[in-house]
Amino acid sequence: MKHLLILSILLSSSAAHAELFTWGRNNFGQVGDGSVTQRNAPVLAHPSARLVRSAAIGSSFASGLRSDGAILAWGYNFFGQLGDGTQTNRTNPVPVISTAFSGSPVIRVAAGSNHSLALTTDGRLFAWGINDFGQLGNGTQLNSPTPVPVSVAGALAGKTVVAVDAGTAHSLALTADGDVLSWGSNEFGQLGDGTRTSRLLPQPIDRSGTLSGKTITAIAAGRDFSLALTSDGMVFAWGDNSRNQLGDGTTTLRPSPVAVQLNTSDPITSFDAGYFHSGAITATGSVFLWGDNSYGQLGDGSASQRSLPVPLNTSGNLAGKRLTSLALGRNHSLGLTSEGRVLAWGLNTYGTIGDGTTTMRTSPAPARTDGALLGRFVTSIYAGGESSMAVSDGSEIEVDLLGIPLLSGSGLIDFGTTLTSATLTHTITIRSTGRDALTGLSVSLAGTNPSDFLITTQPPSTVPASGSTTLTLTTSSVTSGLKTALLRIASNDSDENPFEITLRLLALNPDADSDGDGIPNATEINLVPLGFDPLTDNSSLKRLITENAPTLGLFRESDIHSLSFGNPVIQRDPATNRFTLDLQLQKSPTLGPWSPLTGFSVTPNPQSGSLAIDIPATNTPPYFFRILAR
Repeated sequence: MKHLLILSILLSSSAAHAELFTWGRNNFGQVGDGSVTQRNAPVLAHPSARLVRSAAIGSSFASGLRSDGAILAWGYNFFGQLGDGTQTNRTNPVPVISTAFSGSPVIRVAAGSNHSLALTTDGRLFAWGINDFGQLGNGTQLNSPTPVPVSVAGALAGKTVVAVDAGTAHSLALTADGDVLSWGSNEFGQLGDGTRTSRLLPQPIDRSGTLSGKTITAIAAGRDFSLALTSDGMVFAWGDNSRNQLGDGTTTLRPSPVAVQLNTSDPITSFDAGYFHSGAITATGSVFLWGDNSYGQLGDGSASQRSLPVPLNTSGNLAGKRLTSLALGRNHSLGLTSEGRVLAWGLNTYGTIGDGTTTMRTSPAPARTDGALLGRFVTSIYAGGESSMAVSDGSEIEVDLLGIPLLSGSGLIDFGTTLTSATLTHTITIRSTGRDALTGLSVSLAGTNPSDFLITTQPPSTVPASGSTTLTLTTSSVTSGLKTALLRIASNDSDENPFEITLRLLALNPDADSDGDGIPNATEINLVPLGFDPLTDNSSLKRLITENAPTLGLFRESDIHSLSFGNPVIQRDPATNRFTLDLQLQKSPTLGPWSPLTGFSVTPNPQSGSLAIDIPATNTPPYFFRILAR
C-alpha cells in the first residue's frame, strides 16, 4: 500500500478559526463551557478554546490543542491531569504549563483516564497526571501536575515519534519506522510485549508473531487494550478481551497482537478504540464495530453482544451518507460524515449522543444542528468517558480556491509563471458558514501591483447563511517581473473584515532566457504548468515539502532547519519535448547520508495546483525528487 504525499503549490490553509463544540456529562466541568450543567446537545466551549484545532477526552477531563501549538485543558484535575501545576478542577480551559516544551509547539495530544500525553514538533514526548503504573514513562510512579519528558534512555533512543495515544493506565507511541512502543499498566497484556508485567519505561511490542514483517501506520488505545493498523490495511489487537473488544471471535486475553477478524477484503483506512469496543472504516466506506454492545454502542440496531466485527446500521439516518471517521467513548460512539455532520449511538444517559435527549440509541442518530452547530461544517470528532466534542471552522466567512480554504492574512493565490502576453484566471468561492447572512460584501485590489490583476466578476452584496458565491480573478500583466497584490473582501464578519489574500504572478518576457539554459521562455513555458517556477520559487517549494513530508516519516520536523535546495537542473529532450527537473533536498552530514529515491511516480494536477507523489512503503527515507513535466 502506497503513502500519498500531496504538495499543494498554490494554496495555504489553517485552522486558526476553529471552534470547539462539546456536550454530555459535565459534573467536573469537562464540557468546558464554564458550568457543571449536563449538556444534551452541542454547546460552544468557552471562548478561550476558539483556536483549538484538535482535542482529546479522558475519563472526566479534556485537552485541546490550539493552532499555535499551545495546549488547553479543563475538567477533573485531582491527579494533575490538566497540567496546570494544580489539582484544582476547571470548568473553563486553562493553559497547560509549557516550560518543559522549551518553546517547541505541540502537534499531538492524547488523554488516558487520568493522564495526558503531548508530542512536540521536534519529536519529543511529554506526559503528566497520574502515574501509579508508570504511564508517564519517566521511570517513576510519581504523579506530576506539569509535563515531564518521557524517557528516551531505552527503547525510544534514536526513535522519531509520529503518533501517541493513551488508555486507562497505559500509553502507546508510534515511531517513524513503523514500530510501536508501550508503557504503563500491563495487567491485561495491553502493552503487547508478550507479558503481563507493567513497565515504567517505553519498550517495544511483540513483533515475532502476526506482526512479523509488517509496518504499523496508526495506533489506538482502549481502556485496557490496544489496536494497530498496518500499511496493508489490516487491524491487530492485544490486551483485555473480556468483552470481545479484540474482535478475534473469543474472549481470551491476548498479551501479544492478534489479527482482528474483519469480514472484508477492503483495506482499513481509519479506526478507533473505546473503553470496551472498537471500530474501523474501510477504503470503500464500510463501517464495522466490535466489542461490548450493552448499550447499542456498536450501532447495529441491537444491544446484543458480538464476538466478531459487525456492520454499522446504515439503513436509517446514514442512508446515502458516508462516514469518514469514528470516535469511540466509554459506552457511546460518534461518526463524522463527508458532509461535516455528526451522528452518534449508544448510551445517552448523560446526553453523549447530542440529540437533545437522554434516550439510548442502538443505531446512528444525528447530533442536533439547530443550535450551536447550526451552519457549521464539522472537521473532527472526539469521544471520551461520557462526553463528546467536535471541531468546526467557526469563521463566518470562508474563502477558498478549488475547495481548499485560504487563511486571511497569510493565504496565497499564486497564478504561477506565465508570459506577459498570456492570461491566467482563477475562480474563488466565498462561503457564509455562520448563523447569519454575509452582508455588505465587496471586493477590491490593493498592494504593490493591483493593476496587474483584474476582478472580472464581482460577487453579490449578500450571501445567505450556509450559502456561497464566486468571484473571478484574471491576470493582466504587460510588463515582466514579479507582481503582487492584495485581494480585500469586505463583509459584516467582524472577525475577518476585511478578509485579505495575497496574489502573486511571475510574468516573463517570451524572448528571454530566464534560467540560462539557452532555451527561450516561450519554448519552455511548459515547465511550469503547476503555477510555480521551481527556479525562482525554491522557498515556497521547500516550505510545502517540509510541511508535508514529516507526516510520512520522510524526515523529522527537527530536520527542517538543516534542509536546503541544490540548484535545480532542467533538461529538455528535443525529440520528445519532455522536460526533466532534478530537485535535490540536502541536509547536514550529521543527520546521515542521502540516497536516491526510486520506484515512485509524480502526477501533476494543474486544476488543483498540486503534485501527487506516490512513495512505496518499502522505501526508506530518500530525498531526491525528480519531476517530469510535458
